[in-house]
Amino acid sequence: MKKLFLTIVACVGMISANAQTMTIENIQHVQGEGGSFDICIKTEANEYSGYQMYLYVPVGTEFATKSSGALNTAKILADGAICEINESTMNYQFVKNGGSAEAISGFDQYLITAYENDNVPLATQGEGGSLLTVKYTKCDAEKMKVIITAIELARPDGTNSKIERIESTGITGIAADKAETANDGKFVENNRVVIKKAGVKYSTTGQVIK
Repeated sequence: MKKLFLTIVACVGMISANAQTMTIENIQHVQGEGGSFDICIKTEANEYSGYQMYLYVPVGTEFATKSSGALNTAKILADGAICEINESTMNYQFVKNGGSAEAISGFDQYLITAYENDNVPLATQGEGGSLLTVKYTKCDAEKMKVIITAIELARPDGTNSKIERIESTGITGIAADKAETANDGKFVENNRVVIKKAGVKYSTTGQVIK
């Protein structure tokens, strides 16, 4: 099955007539700590049974990985580090600097390959859920910026769809609220006392400072 999937993603295939939307959502990030983000997809029909993509995250982002048993250089995310549609029937490979994708300055690159054991389409029809939730154990970057390129979505019949590139806008979600709150307090700015609360600056008399 693995050889079959690699053959699928290697060929050009037929571009899907159905629309699909892929996004990076729910980034939970605090500088210097672990966090997560979701790779989501919305399709008009359940048609894809595997995928391959290049994932870029800030340099030094750490993951809990274990050997995949396929290659000495190959890694897969450790148990509990992923949750995706039909998780129990999916096979994954998570390889740092795998494949032939171009390097992006300031980012580490990983090749993610996944396929459904029985070649059954994933349940992606409708609003779209988490195709893959990626959890990292540490990242020292101020913001978790995520870029995904050369996405191949494979169908059971051997055809596929391609999405060239998607990327996140940076820190979002609950972690962003925590990070903003952490910067609240009283300090001196431009020779005057400023009180910052929930990201908004106030003077000692309660006026908003712009």
